[in-house]
Amino acid sequence: VLRRSAYRVVMTEDIDTIKREVLIRKPEYVFFNYDNKKISGNDPVAEIKKALVVPEGQKPGARRKTRVVAFSYSATNYSEQALKAGAEKYLTNPDPDAFIKVIQDLEHERVLEQDKSALLLKPKPQKPSLSDFNTFKF
Repeated sequence: VLRRSAYRVVMTEDIDTIKREVLIRKPEYVFFNYDNKKISGNDPVAEIKKALVVPEGQKPGARRKTRVVAFSYSATNYSEQALKAGAEKYLTNPDPDAFIKVIQDLEHERVLEQDKSALLLKPKPQKPSLSDFNTFKF
């Protein structure tokens, strides 16, 4: 579904490859299946989020923040764990269109964040004083 909707998709099976691909490709979204049994160690979402941190002393590029979306098709609900570890969204038993919907939702949130930031950066308008007006004598 994502490929048909003009998204470039890279699939991988293990956490080390995910972390490497995140650093190389700098994606806008990482969709992570919590049911992946090949992942071991700490919480995988936390591992992915750590890979996204810009090393100290380096400026972040002019790229958007990568958002992590976790999902699961199992009966086990990992939502609390995934969101606590830093996932922006969690999908339970998603149908194919749910992935497109979550991207649209996250893009909408990003635009709202930018608008909010722009509003916070605008200087407060000042009231005009009498010296701002030209005076004319007739």
